[in-house]
Amino acid sequence: MKILWKHKENFCFKTLKMKTQCLIAIFTLFLINIAQGQQIDVSALYSSSTAKQFKNNCAYDLKYYHFIKKTRIGLSFRHYFYNTKYDDIYSSTEDGISKYIETYEPQNRRIAVNLIYSYALVENEKSNLYVGCNVGLNYFHLQGEKTRIENGIINGGNFKYNYRINNRLGLGFLIEYEISKIFSEKISTSIMINPELTAYEKFGMLGGYDSWLIDWLNFSIGLKYRFTD
Repeated sequence: MKILWKHKENFCFKTLKMKTQCLIAIFTLFLINIAQGQQIDVSALYSSSTAKQFKNNCAYDLKYYHFIKKTRIGLSFRHYFYNTKYDDIYSSTEDGISKYIETYEPQNRRIAVNLIYSYALVENEKSNLYVGCNVGLNYFHLQGEKTRIENGIINGGNFKYNYRINNRLGLGFLIEYEISKIFSEKISTSIMINPELTAYEKFGMLGGYDSWLIDWLNFSIGLKYRFTD
């Protein structure tokens, strides 16, 4: 059984890795094909959330923008990583006295695909200030090991877990400051703050310990390349 589980776990990990690589390849080809007269953005991102499973994350963000006067319409692909050990403490639902501590060593991932709308509040030759919103779908993959402690005693040793939560809606607000023409006429840099709210557990689900919604606060620094003026 252990051998079968290990093969299954390796297969799931390889499948996720292949899917992620395919998505990145498709997104890159999409940018290359439609980028004439547009802008692409590659960003490093740090995120904090209200969920223990994704408390403090690092991520990368690939974006494409199409400009219509002062308006930007964009598409974003984000890949989040969370590998920090954390604890989950709760009481028994049977006697109300027993205390359980579950220690997790995660390798959790989040993929977010968003549509972006933003408007230039301030626009000049050297800098721009944008405000806007994003809406999209989120895909969570949670895997790792956990140790369960019952009333101070390790109960059952280590457990492996591996499951997915897919197609969860997310909404966000963004404010971004861009400094233009830093290395050349077509290259700029930007910083962005992007609070978000995403669905997680199914609404109305009872008996679970996870929240229906997760709050996120994203900070990113990016480089942009504009193909034409």
